[in-house]
Amino acid sequence: MANGDLIKLGTFYLGGVKKARPWYPWSYDDQPPGTWRKGDIHKYTTGESIEIRNTDTNDDYKIHWREVTIDGRKLLICDRVLLAYVSWDELNAQGLIFGKSVTIDGFKFKMRVLTGGTNFRITNDNYSGGTPTSNEWDQIIANESNFSGLPKPSASDLDTTRDATDLNSQHNAFWNWYSIYSRCQETHARVGGQANRTIRGFHSAKYYAANAADSKTAFSGWRPVLEKEPPTLTLTTTDHQTLSEGKVLSITGSASGVDNGDVLTVKYKINSGTVRNIASGVVNGTPLSFAKNLTFRNKRLHDGTTEVTVDLAENVDHTLTVWAEDDKGGKSAEVTR
Repeated sequence: MANGDLIKLGTFYLGGVKKARPWYPWSYDDQPPGTWRKGDIHKYTTGESIEIRNTDTNDDYKIHWREVTIDGRKLLICDRVLLAYVSWDELNAQGLIFGKSVTIDGFKFKMRVLTGGTNFRITNDNYSGGTPTSNEWDQIIANESNFSGLPKPSASDLDTTRDATDLNSQHNAFWNWYSIYSRCQETHARVGGQANRTIRGFHSAKYYAANAADSKTAFSGWRPVLEKEPPTLTLTTTDHQTLSEGKVLSITGSASGVDNGDVLTVKYKINSGTVRNIASGVVNGTPLSFAKNLTFRNKRLHDGTTEVTVDLAENVDHTLTVWAEDDKGGKSAEVTR
């Protein structure tokens, strides 16, 4: 799997009722320029449960996602808004803003929405994008991180004209931002707007705006994100060890993956040296135990007869870093000694 791949996974349920993927993914209350009808994004009724369950056999009910790996995290980002007339508060009450654990077809994820920034990048210029620039909308949707496999918006996707060119652009066909806002996590930082929440899209690929946390509108809605839960690692190696000739440094602990069948690999490095594998195994619900003995000889650490470091200076702190990665792009936190 690679950035931009189309993944068909899960089915949307609203109030316990199965819902088809929107074919016309703009506001149900708007016939925007270039279209011949209003959109068919689903409308929320207060109190309804919002769920993604296992994948239906009918393709019309399969949700479409785009795969992206960013900062060691694998994300599946829905390619369109599924639900409108739902407030930030209502989504948050169901754990859908910052994330709740879900299992779809046996795979475990945190389901949430994108980050979109806390303010205009250029004061009062909605079209300039969001700030901080590390927000996911600009990094991924606007592709300011230059991901291969993801389209970059054209000049017409970024201009102030909302027209058929936007509707039919390659970028909009991929992400469906035209004439619908996507709700994001952040509180808008503008003075006097403390209760407002960030929304992105609608007018252009980088358009930034905000509305009240309790606002319900046909023009903003829920674009879910599935974040694959990362592996976890426990390192039992003691800290602050002193190396002397013949000393054995034991790297020990255990790692756990999330989804059975994933291949989990434990890795280590000394200081900023070469990354090396300690152990590997298939996730089966039982933690993967690991142990690696390195021997200090002639100023260097050795794995058997193989040197794994350059000369290590005396009276200087050196750092062991250990982590786990799975074959789906997930990475645990790095643990140091």
